[in-house]
Amino acid sequence: MLNGSKVESKGLRISSPKNINVAVITESGCCGSEGYSALPLSHIGKEYLVTGMYNSSLTVIATESDTCVNITKRFSGKVVFNGSSYHYGDVISITLNRLQTLQLLVKGGYMIGSTISSDKPVGVVSGQYFGSLSLSSQSKLDFNQMMEYIPPMKNLGTIFIVSPIVNATYMRLIVFRAEKDTRFEIETEGFKKERIVRQYGSSVLTVSGSKPYVIRADNPVTLVQYPHGIKTFMMYIPNVDNYSNRMTFYTPNGYSSFVAIILKANDVDGLRIDGKPLHSIMIYRTNTIVDNFSFYIVITMRVESGSHVISHVDKHAKFGLVTYGFNAFSSYGFPLFMN
Repeated sequence: MLNGSKVESKGLRISSPKNINVAVITESGCCGSEGYSALPLSHIGKEYLVTGMYNSSLTVIATESDTCVNITKRFSGKVVFNGSSYHYGDVISITLNRLQTLQLLVKGGYMIGSTISSDKPVGVVSGQYFGSLSLSSQSKLDFNQMMEYIPPMKNLGTIFIVSPIVNATYMRLIVFRAEKDTRFEIETEGFKKERIVRQYGSSVLTVSGSKPYVIRADNPVTLVQYPHGIKTFMMYIPNVDNYSNRMTFYTPNGYSSFVAIILKANDVDGLRIDGKPLHSIMIYRTNTIVDNFSFYIVITMRVESGSHVISHVDKHAKFGLVTYGFNAFSSYGFPLFMN
């Protein structure tokens, strides 16, 4: 992340002759760490919905020269950029060259519901540079970086399965919506609730950290998870249409790291963890969740630092995967949702 609202040439291009996943782990002396999974060029786009709460931040990365970017500011707080102040309804317009990065910070404010449009594909990292989801806390020990490399609007979805988080006492789930008011429901065993998320707004749900949940929306939405009871991090939740058949990921040193695998119960036997069948792996916890007529299993396991591959022997079987880790001072969390 950059320092302040500015444009710099800090984008990186990573290429490989084979399919890879790129994980980014950030470190900051002020407020802990975070992590995200960078999207490949084939999965970025031109239209985005900004996520993030108090002390919002976003970074736009241009992949081509002469990229025109328009950001429509919404919600409270002002953005100061190039000597001008931008408030609700204002549009920030800028042209970026290849691998230039634009970062905007809203200190003490929000960019909930803000939208990004561009004439060429861009990458977007969205979240909070310095946040705790607690407006009353002023202790740096309660703060952490919170950010995700978010997918474009074309890849948003309507059905999500949220995994529990190890050691989390509770978690906040935040649903973001851009185009119009949308009804959604959240459900787990013994609990079901309907809510409305307003146009260009968000809806916050506080739920148990030890249960899985299914969320169904009438229109495509963005869903973000914030666990509490450990060092809080921000994690984008992929919708079920973004599940994949094979995922490669890396876990860093110095953390207690976990993965949560979400798949249909009938597909469990074909799952492979670093080439090994599931029955030969030590599992931390297994949860079940029902989405209408589909019975899902959420498998949580601890993983050592280093590279890992999770795959399925049936090329038609798809699963979701999130990875996260924490220690006494910092944490990270991000999803994997493509080959």
